Amino acid sequence: MDQARRSTLAMLAGLPFADPVLAMAAATDHGGAAPRWLGCRTEPLAGDGAAGIRPDGRSPFAMPLPARGHSFAVHPSRDLAVVFARRPGVFAVAFDTVTGERLAVFEAEEGRHFAGHGTFSPNGRLLLSAENKFDTGDGVLGVYDVEDGFRKLAELPAHGIGPHDVAVMPDGKTLAVAVGGILTHPQSKRLKLNLDTMQPSLALMEMESGRLVEQFPLEGQLHQLSLRHLSVNERGEVACACQFQGDPEAAVPLVAILGDGSLRLADGFRRRAAELHQYTGSITYDTSGDWLAVSCPKADRILILDRQGEIHHEVAVVDGCGVAAEGQPGRFVASGGTGRLVSIDARTGQATQLVSEPLAWDNHLVPLHLRG
Repeated sequence: MDQARRSTLAMLAGLPFADPVLAMAAATDHGGAAPRWLGCRTEPLAGDGAAGIRPDGRSPFAMPLPARGHSFAVHPSRDLAVVFARRPGVFAVAFDTVTGERLAVFEAEEGRHFAGHGTFSPNGRLLLSAENKFDTGDGVLGVYDVEDGFRKLAELPAHGIGPHDVAVMPDGKTLAVAVGGILTHPQSKRLKLNLDTMQPSLALMEMESGRLVEQFPLEGQLHQLSLRHLSVNERGEVACACQFQGDPEAAVPLVAILGDGSLRLADGFRRRAAELHQYTGSITYDTSGDWLAVSCPKADRILILDRQGEIHHEVAVVDGCGVAAEGQPGRFVASGGTGRLVSIDARTGQATQLVSEPLAWDNHLVPLHLRG
């Protein structure tokens, strides 16, 4: 284990906090309503952290992190979540989603890095994390034992380079994996090492065996359209948010939707690809599965789509990237890098500000056990 990895674990595992600023950030108010969402954020004094978010937009806790976190895996039946380091980081922290108490700290295996996303198995016994190997560049899903301090048990093939997001399908047996196709290495920071040979795809695989069930590649002129983030509704439709790595003027679709056995490209995005900087951030279905919210942080807006991927509304949110379902059908919450949290009505496109604070919300918001 190199010194940087040792330092990361030492900081995370050490109690009490050595830094009074971080101690102050962790000791926020736990009273009032329970958190409804989780998000990573950066505060001017406290630095990087992960926070719970109540329905009014306030945070009952903020847990410090040694560097930027990316997204979360939420346990299906317990007040437990795991936050992953931003790609290509190596740390992960399990914590109580009500109090923010850290429960376990673990890292990617030597020669691996996290991609920022993961998911629990439906029974909650296993955590699966998107990872990449340093030596071969192959993508894998790390399998961790929740009851044994998140000890790594095995690896499953992710069926391509650069798996990013992973989600459980409604059958509880199949995983959807956004194979981004982008090779990175911690020594090269976030430098993309294989843009000419990218092979992105959406892969469906058996959770138990890792066997590939079906793969939907993006080929030809779209081989640089990296699939990044996923959302799955109860019908088994999979919405994919994409980021293009090629010609900045190319007219490319930025959303793909898997349904009825085929991957449909949202062609309405092609004429607006350059305007949106060929980049989408987060994507999520509402609790009904009929509406989609897609963030376009480089264009400072959130787009509201129907199930077919047609754009209905746009909401201006400066550096808006995090989107998540609210409890009621047809409603979303979105976060921005300027500290805003807004509630959005998908039917009208009307946005209501919940709160604005002097901090920067990061890429994703993740709901805690929402029900329609």
